[in-house]
Amino acid sequence: MPTDDITPLSVETVNRMISFALNSARLKEKLMDTTHLITEINIQYARAMNGIIFDRRISQGAVEGCSVLSPDRPDDCASPAEDINPPPQNVGGTVPMPPYDFLEQFSEFSFTTLLTKGEVIAATVKMRAECHKVLKMSLFNTHFSKATKPDEFDQSQVQAGEQVSNYLKDTWSTGVRNAIRNSFKDIGKGWFHLQETNRETYEFSKLRRFNTLTRFVMEDTLRYLLEGLRKFREFLKSCTAYKVAVNGSNDVEVCYYDGDSVTLRRYPLFLVELVVTKEEQFAYSSDPEEIPGKMVSVVDHAISCVGCLRPFVRPVAKGIPQLEPSIMDKMFWAHIPLLNTPHPMEPHIVGIRDEIRGMWEAPVRIAQDYLRHFEHFLPFVSLDIDAYVEDLKTRGLELSLEELTAEIDTGMRNLEALQSGMPVTMNLGWLSVNFSKVRDQLVGKLESLVSKLKALLSAIPMNLMESVSAQYVEIEKALAVSRETIEDVDRQRMYIANLPNKIKDIAAEIEGAQPWYDALKSYHFLLPNDVAKKKLKAESWHLDVSRLAEEAEQAMVDEENKYQTEMLAEQEGFAESLNDISNMVAKFEGFVDLGNLDYVVKEAKLIQEKLKQADKDSEVFNAREAIFGLPTTDYSRIKKISDTFDPFLQFWSCASTWKV
Repeated sequence: MPTDDITPLSVETVNRMISFALNSARLKEKLMDTTHLITEINIQYARAMNGIIFDRRISQGAVEGCSVLSPDRPDDCASPAEDINPPPQNVGGTVPMPPYDFLEQFSEFSFTTLLTKGEVIAATVKMRAECHKVLKMSLFNTHFSKATKPDEFDQSQVQAGEQVSNYLKDTWSTGVRNAIRNSFKDIGKGWFHLQETNRETYEFSKLRRFNTLTRFVMEDTLRYLLEGLRKFREFLKSCTAYKVAVNGSNDVEVCYYDGDSVTLRRYPLFLVELVVTKEEQFAYSSDPEEIPGKMVSVVDHAISCVGCLRPFVRPVAKGIPQLEPSIMDKMFWAHIPLLNTPHPMEPHIVGIRDEIRGMWEAPVRIAQDYLRHFEHFLPFVSLDIDAYVEDLKTRGLELSLEELTAEIDTGMRNLEALQSGMPVTMNLGWLSVNFSKVRDQLVGKLESLVSKLKALLSAIPMNLMESVSAQYVEIEKALAVSRETIEDVDRQRMYIANLPNKIKDIAAEIEGAQPWYDALKSYHFLLPNDVAKKKLKAESWHLDVSRLAEEAEQAMVDEENKYQTEMLAEQEGFAESLNDISNMVAKFEGFVDLGNLDYVVKEAKLIQEKLKQADKDSEVFNAREAIFGLPTTDYSRIKKISDTFDPFLQFWSCASTWKV
């Protein structure tokens, strides 16, 4: 729009504008260059005036010599003469007013308004600034970056409410009171006299109206502060408005959606753990059915923090006192009134409380339904592993390999089902369930059961191997025994001859233990070092026994030659002893004197003993000759000597008996 032929603003108008614009103390102290601003204002003013003139000419009709239509008017509309007369335009940029008495109106306005002094305006600004601080506060803590336990959530809400309550009763009330008193302290007698003691004068003063205004603003602030209940409701709605489909213990689908313009949290609000009760049942560490009541309690506590009475509960703390008695401290006050706060039974508060309680019904039901998916794991909770394994041990040899492997397979299947069916954590939308403690406990119990069953599986063949080793030890001892005589050599040779049959029987026992070890191998069970050494030792005993038997046979050949040589020498000595005995028997023909009875009887008994021993020795020699494969020596001479000696023995024995 052009600016030609338009008179700029008058000097009086410009000065009035500058005085209004630079009315603050800080701007007055600075020398501001307003030339550029005034130039801009003149340009805008000229354009605006030309625009007004142009619009008026268009509304009156076409300009001489050309056809001009209003841009808001269609081409096919009627002529300007048919238009309705437009309202008169404000040529000077002001609204025309009927004549009135400005001084009288200004006097009435000044009498009525509070804003007649700078101190009042300053007090109002400070008072509203303190109230604005309260409006930025919240009775609830809704800033959670991760899931929290219900008790911790409740505690954080209580702390948030207590902080606001303490601020309202101490900092806020004191701040507003000090702001008003400091603003009015230099005002003397008049409308805003702080030292007023006359109540009638005070009742008609502007200071009372200002205190009433302050009370209304503070009460309005408290009411607006309780609007945080709606935000808290929306916060809880964003935490619970999920579509949750529980398909199994480890299969839960959570649908995040923005229904009813609600922005949902992408992580759960609450965190609980799965625990085992004393009755050996699964339960949550915090009962979800108690959460609706806790949320309502949080709301009631927040309401009480601003001085409201909690519904159906006797008040514990006082409300927030009005500031009028503390501001007008020179006057007598029978009691200190409290600020009016919203009643907890107001319809909108009751509605919010009921809505919060109702929004938890579906989430709590889903949590309880989800817990039932773990009931098939309860037998693992009550399982006594030691008693179970001990019962299997008591069956002893009646416990077959098939039965024990079936028990192990069942335990491994249960362990796999537990690991796949019980997650570490699960997200139910509003609730995060931690299974780690119970899961680790049950997994450890089943792993211990499988481990003990495998140990039992390894103990049975180990007992067989120990029995085998004990038998081989007996064989080793028998082969290592000292051979003092040719009879010992003969017995050892016969023992070695029967040894293959014994080894065959022992090998059958080892073969019987092999299926047990094959089963252990299929379970990837690693035998302990000592057990593995015993197994290898039992399986290799036959080699040691065969080696010992060969060594014994070689040693017995040398021993046999030695004992044969010794026997031949002994036989020569034996033949000489027989000659001596024969000579002694021959001497008995010369014994006729009974006076030598004692001597002769003694000699007879000695010969009798020698004959008995000679008979025994002859039998030994004949037996050894049979062992050595030598011809049997004839020792019938001993019989002849004995027959010759027998009459003498009978005679002298009888004489000894009848001796007086």
